Amino acid sequence: MNRELLIKEITLFHGTCEKIEGELRGGGYDGVFWTAYTSAVAQNYIPEAGIISYIPEIEYFLDNAVTPENTNIVIAEMMGYRAEIHSVDSNRPSSWSWFKDKESCYFTKGELKAFIEKDLGYKAKDGVYPIKTSYIEGKLTVLPADYKLKGRLYILTVRNEKELRIYDYANGSEGDLTDPEYNHLKVFKWAKEQGYDGIKINDFCQSKNWGNVGHHSIGLFPIGLKKMNKTFITATNFDWDESLQISDTPEYREFIKKSA
Repeated sequence: MNRELLIKEITLFHGTCEKIEGELRGGGYDGVFWTAYTSAVAQNYIPEAGIISYIPEIEYFLDNAVTPENTNIVIAEMMGYRAEIHSVDSNRPSSWSWFKDKESCYFTKGELKAFIEKDLGYKAKDGVYPIKTSYIEGKLTVLPADYKLKGRLYILTVRNEKELRIYDYANGSEGDLTDPEYNHLKVFKWAKEQGYDGIKINDFCQSKNWGNVGHHSIGLFPIGLKKMNKTFITATNFDWDESLQISDTPEYREFIKKSA
């Protein structure tokens, strides 16, 4: 069975939130630079924020006091509250006081719920609020629900008179989540030793709306990267709403429009 793909014309994409200094190169885990066939899949790999903190949905006992712990403290400070913890039991505050404008006050779960939902724009999903956070100047900061971290979409095309020689490890089969092909390091090593420019595998990205989304990835070895023209544009996370058929993101469509 022939697993060799010879490709003269193709556009590949790589989405990341990292600023890659110098030449593009593979990661430390496998030495492979992974790309997707569409900008939509590539940008799905750009995280929406640095860290997602999960706060249990606030539904009951809305008149009870807020416990000053974890992300609650950061949100409380955004609302002008400050906590003074008097005692701790099993690594959780057991006695505390809330202050606002230097005056002792009572800070309720209802107030916290209203701020999370109305001011920050979050909706609970599966019993939790997925709160976007990031460390800014060394301080944990809570971000609004519509915040999206700015990353990069790398766009790679085959150079003139060049040809990619790709080992088709996917070969028409379906991916297996219990044994993902991106962990098959021995196959990557073998393909590289055989002189291939890269390898094609079955892969999966994570969609908030669709769960695991299967797709094909092409991993480029250093010899393959040398055959590619490379550029990048500023981009953010992309996710599919009603249809998984969308392949071009708004950022990439704008790039094509300006390049025409």
